[in-house]
Amino acid sequence: MAQNLSVQARSESYQVEMLAGMESLKAMGSEQRAVEHWSGLFVDTLNIALDRGRLAAWVESLTGTLRLASPLIILVVGALLVLGGTLTLGTMLAMSALAAGFLTPLGNLVATASQFQLLGSYLERLDDVFDTEAEQERARVRPAPKLAGQIELEQVSFRYGPVATDAVKDVTLRVQPGQFVALVGRSGSGKSTLASLLVGLYRPTQGRIAFDGGDLRGLEVRSLRSQVGIVTQRPYLFGACVRANIALADPTLSLDAVEGAARTAQVHEDIVAMPMGYETLLSDGGASLSGGQRQRLALARALVRKPAVLVLDEATSALDAITEQQVQAALSQLQCTRVVIAHRLSTVRSADLIVVMDEGRVVEQGTHEALLHRGGYYAHLVAAQLASTTS
Repeated sequence: MAQNLSVQARSESYQVEMLAGMESLKAMGSEQRAVEHWSGLFVDTLNIALDRGRLAAWVESLTGTLRLASPLIILVVGALLVLGGTLTLGTMLAMSALAAGFLTPLGNLVATASQFQLLGSYLERLDDVFDTEAEQERARVRPAPKLAGQIELEQVSFRYGPVATDAVKDVTLRVQPGQFVALVGRSGSGKSTLASLLVGLYRPTQGRIAFDGGDLRGLEVRSLRSQVGIVTQRPYLFGACVRANIALADPTLSLDAVEGAARTAQVHEDIVAMPMGYETLLSDGGASLSGGQRQRLALARALVRKPAVLVLDEATSALDAITEQQVQAALSQLQCTRVVIAHRLSTVRSADLIVVMDEGRVVEQGTHEALLHRGGYYAHLVAAQLASTTS
């Protein structure tokens, strides 16, 4: 039974992956290979189902035989004993009735034994979920107060597994309320991991993160995240209307609040041009929108509750230069702390503090002009970007 659940889970998981990645499969011409791989997994599922069917048939045959043959055998043996004078007729009839009352429940128990076995297999798989440690123990945390936007990191380190190397190493950083902080560095330098640590999606393996002086470990993450807006590298849009996607965290928000967030994200005009405006239904994942529209809708979703801290992880990478400039100008008017991960020079040069990361460590901090004058790692990144744009 457990093997059946495992094989079925592999087949269905790959089916979901295949449908979600259909665009990539078609672009690479790999549809046939994907179908063949899924067919192999599905055949394994069918084979296990056939084995279960055969077992169920044997069990049903045995229980049927037990129910039918047992009373006849008892009756025949009892009749022979009565004819031989060993038993009286009354004793034989009493034994026959007693045996029937015992064998009928026994047959039912054998018939349902396979169901109990299947139930045990389900419970075994559910234990993986039930035994997972809770994100927080409610009794040990308190609701986050109204945030001003100050963030402190003290020797923060994080690794994804016990044998993995540190993705973030001994990061110490202080962000003032209302400050615009840019995180830059090569791909894989730990910028996105650090952003996830800031909103409590990961727990530091070492060090301390504090908001307005309060240790993140002692704050309820839900109340904290309600005051923090985040746009990840791959924002997900649900198969609902535009308004529902923007007001995802609070469906009771008014249309004016939704429109205000959309205007700040520079996506209001695009929404108005849609067939039903803010009530336009989106396909699952936002496949009916361009990459830039998806990013701006996700940005509007992060802005709609007026967060005290805004974390943007490559949130404008799919935008053209003009639209990105408009978005950055609108964001600069917000009264909130901004932590932005970006590679474009136009995005980070106006930051109050630029934090340069390499191999999980902070190697430089300062303003754009100061870092260029220093001629260090950041200056090399800028020079490489300028060379690529002019070539």
